[in-house]
Amino acid sequence: MQNPKPTQANLRPSPHMSSTRKPLLNCTAPLGLRNLERCFLVLLRLLNLQASSSPQHLHVQHHDQRICSSIAYANSRHFVLFRHAELWFVPNNYTFPPLIKACTVLIPNSKLSGRLVHGHVVKFGYRDDPFVLGSLIEFYSVIHDMETAKLVFDKSPKRDVVVWTAMIDGYGKAGDVENARALFDEMPERNAISWSAMMAAYSRVSHFREVLSLFRQMQEVGTKPNESVLVSVLTASAHLGAVTQGLWVHSYAKRYNLESNTILATALVDMYSKCGYVEAALWVFEGISNKDARAWNAMIAGVAMNGDARKSLELFNKMVEYGGVQPTETTFVAVLTACTHAKMVDKGLELFDQMGNLYGVKPRLEHYGCVVDLLARAGLVEEAEKFTEVKMGGLRRGMSMCGEHYWLHAEFMGMLKLGTEFGKSSLRWE
Repeated sequence: MQNPKPTQANLRPSPHMSSTRKPLLNCTAPLGLRNLERCFLVLLRLLNLQASSSPQHLHVQHHDQRICSSIAYANSRHFVLFRHAELWFVPNNYTFPPLIKACTVLIPNSKLSGRLVHGHVVKFGYRDDPFVLGSLIEFYSVIHDMETAKLVFDKSPKRDVVVWTAMIDGYGKAGDVENARALFDEMPERNAISWSAMMAAYSRVSHFREVLSLFRQMQEVGTKPNESVLVSVLTASAHLGAVTQGLWVHSYAKRYNLESNTILATALVDMYSKCGYVEAALWVFEGISNKDARAWNAMIAGVAMNGDARKSLELFNKMVEYGGVQPTETTFVAVLTACTHAKMVDKGLELFDQMGNLYGVKPRLEHYGCVVDLLARAGLVEEAEKFTEVKMGGLRRGMSMCGEHYWLHAEFMGMLKLGTEFGKSSLRWE
């Protein structure tokens, strides 16, 4: 008999349903972390029950019980429950990947939860499934256990392109480009995602020439680049000033109608800005229909680095007043830097004060450093010292946070008093 399609009605808890299974049906999307953990633990109990039961104990009467296999899938902000009504609770290879993914967000118990799920993967016989293996490798990479990730990879008898790519991506995210490249070179077959993972690995450690070299190799073998590859190439082009390569990517994006991708368009804005083509950056920026914080940040920083502080602040005002976008930590680094170069001290201090009080963004070390830089470059060294004492816990902590600004200004502005104070402080600390 074919299982009926799950609906809200036939997924209601039966009065005969066990206490273990009822909470599972009450989980709804989107989930908070606490609710996710509850459903996650209930599902683990069901897996334990299934693993320890004989087949006759797993049958569910059609007229009074249905088991809802609730699998928590984590995306950027929400957890979605996939519900599948079954007459039997039999986990399959579709059960485990989203469940493993959910383990990465169950802080502080993610390591234990993930290992428990791994145990169930082995027990139910899915340790050879490529998608399950890829999810396990990703999980161990996220918790910085590359040794176990490599063990899972090495013991896999069916290493397809998904498993190879997951391992390369894991090494890349750990900053181990040597091992990532060694595996990449050994791959029996590659797809665009494999190339993208390797390029992203190089990009993370600022090996931008390697990114462009790899992209040329990709073109030579005839693999069509995806959006992620193009973003890596644009990032490399931006840092190297390779505007010709960036123009090729822009032309390619136009040809294949990829300009609507906000991440790709933001990378174009960043590339044009860093190469000095501000007008081109603004043209791309204006064409982004749904501008998120990253797009605004790229454009604000772009005009600031090209010396137009007032335009940068104008864009910031548009972002918060008309765009309805919440500024981020990166936004304030950009606008504070703009104020520094334009010697707009009062505006910079006003923005720093508004960070937490108006926009709810807690200042970080780089923001304090920006203010010290703002004051020192304007010749307000005593104010910079006072700011360090009051806001940053004194000279010792201030030096460790942004002392390079002081040394820069002591050297160029002849602030011998400040240099002497640093010297004396250093001797006391030793």
